[in-house]
Amino acid sequence: MFLLALFLFTVFSIVCGATNDVVELIIFRAFQGMGASGIYSMIMVIAPTLVPPEKFGKYLAIIASVFAIASVLGPILGGAISNNSAWRWIFLLNAPAGCVCIGIVALFLPSSISSQPDVKFTNHLRAKISGAALRRVDVVGVFLLLASSILLVFALEEAGTRYSWSDAVTISTFCVGGLAGILFVFWELFLEKSTSLQEPVFPLRLLKNRLLAAMMA
Repeated sequence: MFLLALFLFTVFSIVCGATNDVVELIIFRAFQGMGASGIYSMIMVIAPTLVPPEKFGKYLAIIASVFAIASVLGPILGGAISNNSAWRWIFLLNAPAGCVCIGIVALFLPSSISSQPDVKFTNHLRAKISGAALRRVDVVGVFLLLASSILLVFALEEAGTRYSWSDAVTISTFCVGGLAGILFVFWELFLEKSTSLQEPVFPLRLLKNRLLAAMMA
């Protein structure tokens, strides 16, 4: 899964840099973001299996610091690149680093999980993608969240530039995106109260925790 996330991020970074259509750019950027979120999530899962328990905090703090610094420097470097060169390089510069990371992970990441040395990674992965595991995936929630995010971002990006705020495309995109967002909230509430095996992609009960809610804000 980690290699898949790296592959998605690298490939769609190249595709984003090569596209000439803003709609395609938004769609490809969404898939690039899926790869990036997968990278972050998998690092947080894999890292504790590679270090002793007493060093978990230290390494997770280092990882969090790297992502925090990257999130601050990213817009600055992106602005500098777009002002002094073509905007495409914001995406294309990810390609060499992504290819190097894919090679390093493929060659050096252990194929077994250290906390369970007798369990091969392939068996672990097979268990994760078994029919029982896939039935727990909130497919409807993922679709509604992705549709709402893409449509609302598209409307906010294009309104006032390519389309006017009163244009039918802008209004319809806002309406459909907003409706998808509302349906997503109701669907997640339904899953939390139902006896379905599916696990909500975003458990709304997390918002009741003040600390988690503040972190998300």
